[in-house]
Amino acid sequence: MTLYSVKAGEPIAFSKQPGNIPDVISIENTLTQLKCLNLEKPLIVTNNGYYSQKNMMEFALGNVKFLTLVDPNIIWIRETIDALRATIAGMASTCPFDTSICGAASFRMHQFSRARQRSRNGKAAGEKETFSRRLYVHVYYSPYNEAKKELAFRKDLRQCHYRSKEVLRLFRSGQQSDYGHIYRA
Repeated sequence: MTLYSVKAGEPIAFSKQPGNIPDVISIENTLTQLKCLNLEKPLIVTNNGYYSQKNMMEFALGNVKFLTLVDPNIIWIRETIDALRATIAGMASTCPFDTSICGAASFRMHQFSRARQRSRNGKAAGEKETFSRRLYVHVYYSPYNEAKKELAFRKDLRQCHYRSKEVLRLFRSGQQSDYGHIYRA
């Protein structure tokens, strides 16, 4: 973990996390270390390997802001992306310092649930506890990258088309044993 001051532009602290512990324990350790530093408004930035409902819940329970890369195929993220499609398509969403990127943001109340670990305040251990937190979802999109993916897909599709025509030609000509080499890559 590296603690970096955005205002001062310098690192504040550094600590190693053991590589053999689960991510959620690493998150719990980080939050404990942050409490000791008594910072006003920390922002945790993680890579996409740290995304999970449980990690997000730990941040939400600690009222800590976080920024992480999330898989766009997760249902609630997909719903947010779909809701922002018209906004992202507009010129106002173009990044001022990189015109190949468009972005938009939205917030949603997200529900978390967990099993209580201790009995307290009339609630039994193991009982399901649900709470909501406001999450901001930032969606970034590159029309340029999307066009490159589309062209690559069309190229692959065209190659499959030609290969299938060649197999059909060989099959009709009675050379069935010769078409196996067409699909080897």
